[in-house]
Amino acid sequence: DFRKDPTSGQILAELRSKLLCPAPADSPVYERLLREKAAGKKIIFCYSRLLYDLSLRTADGGSGHANMEDWLRHSIQIAAENKDIFLVIKPHPHEEEPEFAALPVEKLQDILPALPDNVLLLHPRELKTPQLLGLVDMVALWLGTAISELTALGVPVVVCSYAGITDTPFDVKTFKDREDYAHMLRTASCPAPTQEEQDMAIPEPSLDERIMLAEQKERLMQIWSSLP
Repeated sequence: DFRKDPTSGQILAELRSKLLCPAPADSPVYERLLREKAAGKKIIFCYSRLLYDLSLRTADGGSGHANMEDWLRHSIQIAAENKDIFLVIKPHPHEEEPEFAALPVEKLQDILPALPDNVLLLHPRELKTPQLLGLVDMVALWLGTAISELTALGVPVVVCSYAGITDTPFDVKTFKDREDYAHMLRTASCPAPTQEEQDMAIPEPSLDERIMLAEQKERLMQIWSSLP
């Protein structure tokens, strides 16, 4: 199993950390997150979706919210009333990629209220998910593939929409109602995924993918052996 092979894992972890996703250099946002973390605040992210991509204003919401806008506004309200958390709202990166989003006329910032000083709206392309490891205490998501990505990385994740729960091919953490979500956000009390849950979040590769991964492993071994 390529995913569990310790040699492959060591190679990939080394290459990813050094080449693919190093800590951001000269990033005021990243530096602020470090300061807020050092001050003892809980760092919580909310990952959103493209507005037109999920029928935002339909009745297909979640157990505590009518739709994504209601969820985000509720999250901001909770943060405003609890200064010991620092809430970061991450728009979908395709907001800034016209080849995917076809230049959307409505962006996330257009539906949000004024933000308190402990809530930050990121630029859509600012900070990659692996750069949050060690900083973020919990991530709340509406729906999307980031649920699997974050779970596989061991990040505590709470899924906030019915669609996010049903579209994810493994059991996810969620909440009973609006007040239950508020408590979870105030306390950053979503538990981290177990190792079994992390493994389930990584899809089993197909035969073609196994062949490709074996070839990649051989090339990586060659690169690894050539490094000083």
